[in-house]
Amino acid sequence: QPEGGLSAASVIKGTVALVQNITAGNFLFAFEKFQHAIVHLFPYRALTRQIFTGHHADILARTVPWLTLAILFVLGLVMLLRRLQISRTVFRPDGMLATAAALWFGLQVMILLLTEPGGPENWVMVLPAFWLLITTTLYAPLAAAGHPLLPLVMATLLCAHNYFGGFRLLADPRGDYTACKSAWLVENAKTNDVILTADNFEFMRYLRYYSRAEVISLIFEVTPVNHDAWLMKLRCRPDRIFATADVFDLPVSIQHRFPQLAVLLEKLGHELAPDFTCVTTNEFGGVFLRRPTTTPP
Repeated sequence: QPEGGLSAASVIKGTVALVQNITAGNFLFAFEKFQHAIVHLFPYRALTRQIFTGHHADILARTVPWLTLAILFVLGLVMLLRRLQISRTVFRPDGMLATAAALWFGLQVMILLLTEPGGPENWVMVLPAFWLLITTTLYAPLAAAGHPLLPLVMATLLCAHNYFGGFRLLADPRGDYTACKSAWLVENAKTNDVILTADNFEFMRYLRYYSRAEVISLIFEVTPVNHDAWLMKLRCRPDRIFATADVFDLPVSIQHRFPQLAVLLEKLGHELAPDFTCVTTNEFGGVFLRRPTTTPP
């Protein structure tokens, strides 16, 4: 489902995604109002992992980033004002390099706005051009004018902010969505068992790597063409078959991003539900196991 095109919404989404790559905003997911706002802005994005991580943020991850962000803002203003005060006779920027960086940055921004502005991963490609542009037009002039510490302090603050506002949350095992949701299945599913899931690709890939069972993603396996044959084949399998809760309660992001696929998967979930029973409960909706099939005497 494309989300691009030149519009105010695309610019807002692109700005949010780019800023996230420059100054980590993971800590914002610790706050419920931000969770609601970002889900409303990006309803088709699978944000469950980020929200889960935010719920487990410690006190430092919830407070320190606000301080570093405020200092970064003030320091940025100081650097801009000081840059404006520097005479062109003191430092003449490399016009060709600055122009090339601006052109590089502008073209990449335009392409992303026209295609998929809401994906933070896509905006990583913009960062080299962005920092080259900042270096040629801001950092280098300040250093040449005798203020080399200002860019150094800015870089140090960015590192501190990105640690407390991003890396610290990601390094906490309590907030690892895929590991926590997979834990019971990784421990209990055996060789020749089957695990059904309708969660995102990252979760499916994690399960396939750490679990001994066969992992089947309904998102990638089931199509309108093979639906009936796939369901019949699954019901004929004698193996133990587990299912994550999203098989029966589809993530909202899939319904927004792939509406036709969502209809098919919801139908499949309703068809499978009578065959399964909950074997363990957790904050992710639990894990389900297919009831043993019985044959008449």
